[in-house]
Amino acid sequence: MLWLLRVVIKRPPAQPLIDYAADVDARLGLTNVFTALTIAYEAQEFGGRLMMPDVGKIDLLLGRLRVWVLRRGHI
Repeated sequence: MLWLLRVVIKRPPAQPLIDYAADVDARLGLTNVFTALTIAYEAQEFGGRLMMPDVGKIDLLLGRLRVWVLRRGHI
């Protein structure tokens, strides 16, 4: 997903993932969508806790990303 989001906003190597998620949400006009997915990812990968992200949030994020890409011609 981060690879896809690079067309929206590139993540500087030193930027914490949660801060990047907030930047993506702001750029795509979302409210805590990518941030919530990032929290679930970090909980599973680094905290050893299984958190199932809301599938609706994934669909919303991908829909907004699709619109972003189509409007800007980055295909």
